[in-house]
Amino acid sequence: MRRHRRLIALRGDGPTTAAQAARVVAKLPPEAVLWVGDAQRAPAGVTTTTHVGARRLLGGAWDAVVLDLHGGPRPDALGACHGFVWGGGALILRLPPVDDGGAAGQERLAVLPYGPADVGRRYRDRFERALARAALTAPSPLEPAPHAVAGSPDQ
Repeated sequence: MRRHRRLIALRGDGPTTAAQAARVVAKLPPEAVLWVGDAQRAPAGVTTTTHVGARRLLGGAWDAVVLDLHGGPRPDALGACHGFVWGGGALILRLPPVDDGGAAGQERLAVLPYGPADVGRRYRDRFERALARAALTAPSPLEPAPHAVAGSPDQ
């Protein structure tokens, strides 16, 4: 049995992508979903946290992790959230439209002595290229991921 993690990218404004993400996770038990950012739009009962708060959950695992990136790039949260997904589960990215200008959140990418104006669009452009290359999963309702852990005959 293969248990590949899936990537679902939802584009649009915040309320639209939140509603789409809620439909994608609707068949999952609430405890199987982690919603990062924009907690007021999360379905009832799911685990919610802020982007910064995701660090405190390291070591946890969920069938679906919904990450809101409407406020701009969050590389640390993206890395943590990717690691939270059970095999067979999905990372769901809530993204603004591609042509949104890309200025939001640039200050988080600047490292002294540089400022947000020095960052440019390199990170965002690279992120968009990576998404374009990725094998994205269509946004349809997810089923619970299998959690059986077993070794192979070779182990």
